[in-house]
Amino acid sequence: MSRTHTAWLKAQVETIPALASKTFVGIIPEQMKVAPPYVVIHPSSGTNTATRASSGRFTKNPRWIIHSVGVTADQAALIGEKVGEVLVPGGVGVGVTPVISGELPDPIWWNSPAAIQVDKELVPWVIFHVAECGFSSYPA
Repeated sequence: MSRTHTAWLKAQVETIPALASKTFVGIIPEQMKVAPPYVVIHPSSGTNTATRASSGRFTKNPRWIIHSVGVTADQAALIGEKVGEVLVPGGVGVGVTPVISGELPDPIWWNSPAAIQVDKELVPWVIFHVAECGFSSYPA
């Protein structure tokens, strides 16, 4: 995973008009008072794999957890669905293929492995949809 991969994902999410300026990586800057809906992308390095033992070339496998935050559970679910539709049009089948300079990526995958979450430690509560996505990318 690199900042380039995350920048590509963030740009895809920002094509959703309601999230154009409300998509963040890691955390929301504390000085910003952002009202839902918004999205927070949490990058993970994934596990790189060697394409050939002697070549020194690696397949990159970037992964992300995406929190789609809403005022209500229904709004969080709706925002989560919109993010999923941008990455996998129609909601099923093959995801979009990232465009990463110097790499040949596979189409992105996306799934929502958990129920809507509520963080009651914050005031007001934060209600969010959880999704994960990623892809494999080979050296060009």
